[in-house]
Order: sequence, then C-alpha cells, then structure tokens
Amino acid sequence: MCFDKTGTLTEDGLDVLGVRVVQRPHNRFGDILSDANELLPGATYERDPTMEYNANKAVLYTMATCHSLRIVDDEFIGDPLDLKMFEYTGWQFEEGSERPAGGDEDEDASLTPSVARPPPGLELDIDEERDSPNSRRPIELGILKSFEFASQLRRASVIVRQFGEKSGDVYVKGAPESMKAICRPESFPPDYDELLAYYTHRGFRVIACATKHIFKLNWLKVQKMKREEAESGLDFAGFIVFENKLKDVSTEVITELREANIRTVMCTGDNILTAISVARECGVIDRTAHCFVPHFAEGDAHTPLSKLVWESVDNPMYQLDESTLKPLPPPAEHDSSLPYDVSNLRNYSVAVSGDVFRWIIDFASEKVLREMLAIGQVFARMSPDEKHEMIEKFQSIDYSAGFCGDG
Repeated sequence: MCFDKTGTLTEDGLDVLGVRVVQRPHNRFGDILSDANELLPGATYERDPTMEYNANKAVLYTMATCHSLRIVDDEFIGDPLDLKMFEYTGWQFEEGSERPAGGDEDEDASLTPSVARPPPGLELDIDEERDSPNSRRPIELGILKSFEFASQLRRASVIVRQFGEKSGDVYVKGAPESMKAICRPESFPPDYDELLAYYTHRGFRVIACATKHIFKLNWLKVQKMKREEAESGLDFAGFIVFENKLKDVSTEVITELREANIRTVMCTGDNILTAISVARECGVIDRTAHCFVPHFAEGDAHTPLSKLVWESVDNPMYQLDESTLKPLPPPAEHDSSLPYDVSNLRNYSVAVSGDVFRWIIDFASEKVLREMLAIGQVFARMSPDEKHEMIEKFQSIDYSAGFCGDG
C-alpha cells in the first residue's frame, strides 16, 4: 500500500515554524523569526541599524504575493501550504478581475491585477525617505503576472509592482534544490546545504525564496516576459520552515498493515530527507536500520551512461552495490557511531528521488529496476504522473498495489 505524505500520513495543515533570512552584508542566516513583525519590524527603532532589511522584505513580499489562493464566498481556497504562508504575513489580499480593454496595449486597462496590502498600522514603507513624495504612499503590491507552480521545475513565481512605481520585482518560491540553477552563486550563504539538511533531517518542510529587481517595467514588457527570463539571475533571500505533524493514527495503521504482511511505501512530492524522517517516525521504514539514497556521481537524469552512488543518509561510508543494491562491506576505517541508533544492515531500505526514479525507468538494467521496486520504501520529489507510473511498475512485477491519498 502506497501512501501520500502530506494530509494522509501527516496532518492536513502545515504550520509555519518560522523564517530564516539571509542577513546582508554578512551573507549568513539570521535566527529563526516566528512572526511577521519580527521578520520586518514596522518601526525604525525596532530595526537593527547594522542590518539591511531588503532580504527580509523580499521574503515577506514573496509570502504575501507568490501563492495560488483564490477568494470564493469571501473565503480563501487553494493549496493549504500557501494559505498557512499567507496567514503568517497577516496581510490582506484582493483578487483581480478583467474588464473591457481600452485599446492601449501598453497600459493595464483590460485587467485589474490582484493586490496584496499590509495589515492596518503597517501601510507605509518606512524605508522611503521621510520627505519624499512616496513617504506617505501606502504599500499596494499589484501582481502583474504569475507563473504557476510546475512540478518539473518545483517552483512558482510572480512579477509584482508597487502602485505608482515604474520598476518592479520578481518573487520566486520553491524547492531549495531548484534555487541553485536560477540564483547568483554569491547570494547563497556558505552553510546553505547544512542548514537545509538540519531541518529536513528533522522532518520539517523547507521552501526557499529568491528575488530580483527589474527597472523600467511596463505592462507590455511584463506580458512578453518568458518564465526563463523572470526566473534567472535571482538573489536567494531565505527559507520558510514548515512543521507537518504526524496524524495520531498513522503509526497504528502502518503497524497493523505490517503485521498483516502488507508492505507500506511512502510516495510524496516533498524533500527526500523530510520524507525519510516522517517515514521513520511512523514506521514505514525501520528507524534502527540504514536507509540508502542514490545520487548522481556522474551525469544526470537525462544521461544514459550516468553513474549512481547509493549512500546511507546516516553515514555515507555505508554504500550499496550499484548493480545488485546489496550492502557493500564498510571500509576498515569507517566510523560506526551513527545517529538514530542505526546499528544493522539487515533491514535496510532505499529512498529514491524523482530524478533518479526517472533515470532508472529509462536507462537502468531490469535487475536494478526490480530491486529498487522491491526494497524502495520512500519515493520523494515525485510528480503526480510519476506516482501513477510507480503504481504501474509495482503492478508489472506482480504486486497488488494501491494508493492512499490525493497526491
């Protein structure tokens, strides 16, 4: 039996644990900020004079504008993660509407964009110079264009302009793994991967935010802008950290199925380390045994002759043979002190990400494919189509396979 994770094994809603913003100019992560007032204080005296707050503002504006929420009968509907993220900001949202075009293609005459506004008392941008004409202008962020979440890209983005401005900003949110291809390398703190692993190993879900400023932005330029242009040359701004608690009944159900000799598998679109943590917590995989994750040592998911290395997430010194997926003897100098009290190889399992799944389906030997299906307990970063394909592959080797969840 295959289970989706979020809303099936875990609670329906995700709660925002907090935000970790990149502090400039030091280029390091700040402390976790548990509410929007900490993220972007509304008064000058509440702000640290040694810090820049551009990244803080970018993360807050991303949370307020980059989402799929719609208003029906005065209530928000949409992705639960987007809803929790927006509620964290405390902002207001007014959905846009179309109206008859006025004939001038350079103006937004045919469309009223959706608008995000800060809560009462925080309407003014204190970063504007006190005596400038804009110092008394309320913050109103018009969402000129949206690029919806795409499972193959693992991100979504919006192009936003403050009313009255001639320039605008791009705000992107998505999987942390997707950011390195679209952000400037110098914008990442040196401990980016370490902090991400810290949270995902503990079962938290992490979303990354990035931004860039666009000068001389008009309506026609926005409408002609391709996604590839908008989502390039960005600056990484920070992480949004969500906690997703296990349902009370999940462990009991997994245990009951295991005792009935029914194998359980997790299949999710989430980060692989987060998925492994939740799988261990509910008993889908043995928390005292090694879990091996493959990664590309050579090539990528599109290269037929790529080489995979299968390493334990608890101690990379432990590996699987790439042809048989059986444990290799550890080197003589290995360190046997392991987290999670991992002490045996007998009940080892495998966790596979969507890109590796795709490569094994397309290019690996039949033997490796069958072994992956036989011992794979977690399948992460899987698109809806890949989840469907996984079920078909299980059935092709004579499993009676079902899927529980809406993923």
